[in-house]
Amino acid sequence: MSYKKQKSFGSNIGSLSLVVVFSILSLTVFAILAYVSANSEYKLAKKFGQSVENLYAADYKAYETLEKIKLGMETSETFTIDEYGRVFLFVPVDEYRRLNVSALILGEEIDIISWNTENTSTQAFDESLPVWTGNEGVLQ
Repeated sequence: MSYKKQKSFGSNIGSLSLVVVFSILSLTVFAILAYVSANSEYKLAKKFGQSVENLYAADYKAYETLEKIKLGMETSETFTIDEYGRVFLFVPVDEYRRLNVSALILGEEIDIISWNTENTSTQAFDESLPVWTGNEGVLQ
């Protein structure tokens, strides 16, 4: 009586092969996550760099305008001078901020009173979501 070996055509995947497949899959997922995170940080850094660049450009323009006002030259920036000789100057930084400058010009000297940025955008809050205030549904 002869015994014939039956050949198995199924896949013989051992535990080592499963570990290798799982590790390659997890490394691929982590590589994709690292790339997405790095790309997001790059975009944020570019946006922040542009914001700082706009702020320094507005800062330079404000100094330049104060010098022109001191020398009595024409300037394209809008400013006001009150009865005490204080100069109020508003220089746009970007579409959301402006630089507010308050200075006192006495002869050849410029004394800065205040120099700050102000948010010019208006916030629109979404009031459409029904939020529980704590009083509804409470038994009396």
